Amino acid sequence: MCIRDRPYDYRIYAVSSGKPIAKYIIDIPESNRIPSDFRRNQKYFKSRIDYLTKYSNEIFQIKDFYIVNSIAVFKIVASKWNNSFLYDINNKDNISIYNILSGPDNNFMPLGEEFYASDINSFYRAVRAKELFKIKFKFADKIDDDRLPKGLKGFFNTQNNLSNPVIVQMFPGKGKRLIPDS
Repeated sequence: MCIRDRPYDYRIYAVSSGKPIAKYIIDIPESNRIPSDFRRNQKYFKSRIDYLTKYSNEIFQIKDFYIVNSIAVFKIVASKWNNSFLYDINNKDNISIYNILSGPDNNFMPLGEEFYASDINSFYRAVRAKELFKIKFKFADKIDDDRLPKGLKGFFNTQNNLSNPVIVQMFPGKGKRLIPDS
């Protein structure tokens, strides 16, 4: 089974045996929805970009949808902004990824920017080398070098601010709620 999204649609499709089946529907507030006939109505055909620029808070795409255990991650895109979200399928909670702060449990390392993939246990994101070094120097007195993964230690010893981005593997905690109680 493969999960896909489509522009101008708030449904996420599971593709099985070549057939798309709507598996999830992302509930978008009416004030942030594009018109329901946006894909089909000819009046929008040659002016879609102008429309989306004029109504820059209207969401035109849900993308980068991945699921690990009961946690779904996805990006919501409008002309004016885009934001990544985590959604706990079991508890029906969602939160912006930008509201999750790193701290002492992960040596203050950043969570990264984009979701690129997932496997059965984890999500993958990219972090700029410059951002990693900035965090390392900012929290030098609080980072426990002994707790850093071997690969990250090696990275800090052999790389610099201009190095390629680092792929970060995120494991949703087992037995812990990823999303705080409201």
